[in-house]
Amino acid sequence: VQWLEIELDIELEIELEIELEMLVLMMEDGGLDVLLDVLLEILLDDVSLDALLVVELDVLLVVELDVSLDVLLVVDLDVLSVVDLDVLLDVLLDVLLDVLLVVELDALLDVLLVLDVSLDVLLVVDLDVLLDVVSVTDLDVLLDDVLEHA
Repeated sequence: VQWLEIELDIELEIELEIELEMLVLMMEDGGLDVLLDVLLEILLDDVSLDALLVVELDVLLVVELDVSLDVLLVVDLDVLSVVDLDVLLDVLLDVLLDVLLVVELDALLDVLLVLDVSLDVLLVVDLDVLLDVVSVTDLDVLLDDVLEHA
């Protein structure tokens, strides 16, 4: 059983690496539409974009960080609204974004994403008010700040 698990892990890792390389190549050749089409074909199968799971969101972020950050602008806000805030923050922190500012999930439909190509800063900007940037050192501190600004 252990041997089988190890073999499956290796196969999955190799398959994921190939899929990520395909996504990067498609991104370079065809732009955002092609990348999203490939994501839907490879990762989502029959699942609609509105049902995008955090695993696919994680892959989207990781692949896009290797190319540019533009894909985040085309992620449907409906998708973000169904993703648990803690999980979304975990995904963003896992891809080494050093600074993150968010407003409560209910306000996401009124939010414009502004992305810094340095890969170090992600700002979530309200259409009316630009909030102060918060240095993320601890998830609890971040969540406290979210509640303070809500």
